[in-house]
Amino acid sequence: MSNQSITTFLMLPTLTTLHFGWTKIGDVGIRYLGDILRNNTTFTTLDLRSNQIGRVGAQHLADALEDDTTLTTLILGYNHIGHIGTQHLANALRHNTTLTTLHLWRNEIGDVGVQHLGDMLRNNTTLTTLDLRSNQIGDVGAQYLADALENNTTLTTLHLFCNQIGDAGAQHLADTLRHNTTLTTLDLRGNQLGLVGVQHFVDALQQNRQDTMHSIFRVFLIITVFTIAIYCQGGGGSRSGSRSRSSRSFSSYRSSQNCTNGTCQQQDTIIGYTIAGSALIIFGIACYQIWWQGRPAHSNATYIDLPSNEAELQESNHFISGFWSSQYYQYNIWHGPYQFSLLFDSETQKVTGNGSDDVGMYTIEGIYSTRTNRMGLIKTYKKGTGNPIQNLGHDVTIQVVWNSNQHQFEGKWYVRTNKYSGQDKFHLNLEKSYKAME
Repeated sequence: MSNQSITTFLMLPTLTTLHFGWTKIGDVGIRYLGDILRNNTTFTTLDLRSNQIGRVGAQHLADALEDDTTLTTLILGYNHIGHIGTQHLANALRHNTTLTTLHLWRNEIGDVGVQHLGDMLRNNTTLTTLDLRSNQIGDVGAQYLADALENNTTLTTLHLFCNQIGDAGAQHLADTLRHNTTLTTLDLRGNQLGLVGVQHFVDALQQNRQDTMHSIFRVFLIITVFTIAIYCQGGGGSRSGSRSRSSRSFSSYRSSQNCTNGTCQQQDTIIGYTIAGSALIIFGIACYQIWWQGRPAHSNATYIDLPSNEAELQESNHFISGFWSSQYYQYNIWHGPYQFSLLFDSETQKVTGNGSDDVGMYTIEGIYSTRTNRMGLIKTYKKGTGNPIQNLGHDVTIQVVWNSNQHQFEGKWYVRTNKYSGQDKFHLNLEKSYKAME
């Protein structure tokens, strides 16, 4: 198709979607296209896959994107813009406020190009979908993306299929998911993740501030990554298809084993069932962990009646009304100590109190047992106080037992809301009794 024909098509006043894939328009054709894009007021989707576009053509598009206010989807897959062309596009997207979807699969971007995209993602507030399949970004590129996603609050979908990402890169991405509350789809199929990489994601998803169904979906996605990784261990960005490449490798392996067709088929079936079975087991464990995350194994009423160490039971009463201090462990650090009051009723063996911490103000109600030296508390935060992000007006279940060696109550806290589920260590100490203050 001639450049004049391209120009004629783009002048149509009703044109909103243009598929120009496999037309070999090259960098020269893109220059004419860029001139039209600067005045574009109609089309929102432009598909330029497999058009022999290099870094020069990418620069023409980048220059146009800085002025374009209409285009929302740009598909540049299967070209060869490289890391320099990627830099041009990334610079343009620092200013463009319209483009929401960018496909750059198979463009020989590498980790250097991803670094430019990462710098862009720190400031871009429009892009929601980024497709970087088969670009050989490796663990280094994964780290660049992970660092960028720490601050990005817009991107929801990231495709990293077949990118030679191993357990180290998986850890970087998983650590980001502990804090990122926007990303809902992460495609890591065909990378070099092992059980270690999968475990990084399982651990991260338990702390991620998303609802349970999103967490389960993500874990399922990760398990899917593991089950099909065998088909793309090369993770390459070569011009031949990754799947066909893997098929040739696997066929070569089978030929080297001198097996018959029936035997090979049987071996394939066994391998497939083994991988699928292992994945289902891991998925089941992950779902179980997520389901029980933030849920105590026993209710407070049952917990305080559980048996305790005899040496601890022989000690004097530890349930003293007064000012207490607490510390809780979350996100790999201790928080506190925070002072609050507790009032114990020896007749009903109930306890009430109030205080405040780095989340907000709260009240406490609970029960205890002098027979087992255990306490079960419900801490209820007062919404509108303290940290507006952390304080949801939610309840925290606290279950502690007296530790005679440390001279303090020790146990766990449990939180389960629609945005977060978690549990960890909790310590409780008496600072001064009301009687001592009289």
